[in-house]
Amino acid sequence: MRIISLFLILLATGIANAAGLPVSVAVENNGVASENAATILKSKLESALTDAGIHSEDYAGLFMIAKLSLESEQTVEGGMRKLKMSRYELSLSLEQPVLAHRFATTSITLTGSGTDGNKALMDAIRKLNPSSSVLSSFITSSNRQAEDYYTSNQDAIIAKAMTLGINKEYDAAIALLWALPYNPSTYERVTSAVKELYTKMQREECSSMLAKARTAYSLKHFEEAAEWIASIDPSSECGAEASKLASRIGTEFRNDEKERQRRIDEAAMRESMMEDRERQRQHELKKKGIEAAADVAKAYYRSRLRTVYYVL
Repeated sequence: MRIISLFLILLATGIANAAGLPVSVAVENNGVASENAATILKSKLESALTDAGIHSEDYAGLFMIAKLSLESEQTVEGGMRKLKMSRYELSLSLEQPVLAHRFATTSITLTGSGTDGNKALMDAIRKLNPSSSVLSSFITSSNRQAEDYYTSNQDAIIAKAMTLGINKEYDAAIALLWALPYNPSTYERVTSAVKELYTKMQREECSSMLAKARTAYSLKHFEEAAEWIASIDPSSECGAEASKLASRIGTEFRNDEKERQRRIDEAAMRESMMEDRERQRQHELKKKGIEAAADVAKAYYRSRLRTVYYVL
């Protein structure tokens, strides 16, 4: 199982060798920041993580959530134009979404100016210093708190993951174990739990996808059936059954294509025969028309001959 093997390698090496736990950055969409502003803020915070010695990784177990709030705004005269002076609060928190646990929070005041509200916000974000002591201190201390929490609660976290598995929330369970830092004393338990959860997830998903493939196959929706089968892990419990169904689909699809081509060829032949018959009919009509005209001419001359002969 390639996915599990990759997980075990990362669990044993990547996280163990990191200076701290990897963190993802997410900017809350609350209507204050535009998409462009959110992108720039995310980049700034990722730089702050790097400066603090923390690896920034998309979709890691820990999330640094950023939220911008407008505290005040005023318009002032700036020479020939008016400027907006805006004050924002940048709230930061380090969270583990699966556990719904918040490790630490802080807030930073940002100010900016511009000819409109969006430009003032962009100015405020650009002024944020990724290397500031406030940011660095928050990142380091919150990451340490997360490490301590994981160390003290590994048994409870593993139990939580298994409970999620019982409730068939396999993706959340695996994600929770993925976030655990390497610990020699629990490594075997974690890897065993991951294998168990992943196998159950495969079985569950495999059964569902195989059922959908069979339904599509019964309706002769061969392409749809093939797509469902392609989504099934060959190493899963129903992988062999899926492979057999794939063979049947391939055979029937080819036969269906042959039958479809045969019907197309027959239709083309019938059309060609009809065209030939129509041409023959037109030819006969023309021929009959000529013959009829000839009969008229002959009849006329015959009558003329009789008339002439009678006079003589």
